[in-house]
Amino acid sequence: EDAGAGHLYKFVADAAGDFSSGDLFVYVGPKVGNGTWVQLLNDNPADQNSTISQANAFGATNFAGGEDVEINPLDGSIYVAVKNESRVYRFEDPTPLIGGVVNNFDTYEGGMSYDLNTENGVVTVPWGGGNDNLVFDDLGNLWVCQDGGNNHIWVVNAGHTQANPDVRIFGSSPAGSEPTGMTFTPDFKYFFMSFQHPSGGNNGTSQEDAFQQMK
Repeated sequence: EDAGAGHLYKFVADAAGDFSSGDLFVYVGPKVGNGTWVQLLNDNPADQNSTISQANAFGATNFAGGEDVEINPLDGSIYVAVKNESRVYRFEDPTPLIGGVVNNFDTYEGGMSYDLNTENGVVTVPWGGGNDNLVFDDLGNLWVCQDGGNNHIWVVNAGHTQANPDVRIFGSSPAGSEPTGMTFTPDFKYFFMSFQHPSGGNNGTSQEDAFQQMK
């Protein structure tokens, strides 16, 4: 839920592929540790129009601008991009088709700076704000598009941890041109993505590339 105090929901359809009815849950718990899915009323328009107030009544966890949720194809862990917290969270959902517990909720990426090896030596780059769209490749690497800031396209390599970071910057677009909507072809040989229009105030002396060099 992309809001200043949004929530994280799980919807389980009554029938596969039919989203007209099903069970709705909201996450209640810490951002480091274990939590639970709490079921909300979702049977009629009155229920559905009170989703946020129901979630607040249960003390649902607030996330400042949740943008994307993706499932790791290799291990089934779930990742959530929260742009205004500058973090990508990760957790495990051992019972995905019902409510139940949420295990090992923590920060997978963000909230710190990372050292990158470049032709100009080691450059320390802050993760920054706006981590937005997520997509996994077939090797389990997580690609992260950033809305705002440096508009970086990050690659978080499989096996990365906050204690032992393993990240790269694939590219950085001009100021204002948010990279978004990345998707891979089924064979993972190509990807497609969108860019918003760059800022009309851009000029050649104020734009840094991905390695903080003026271009």
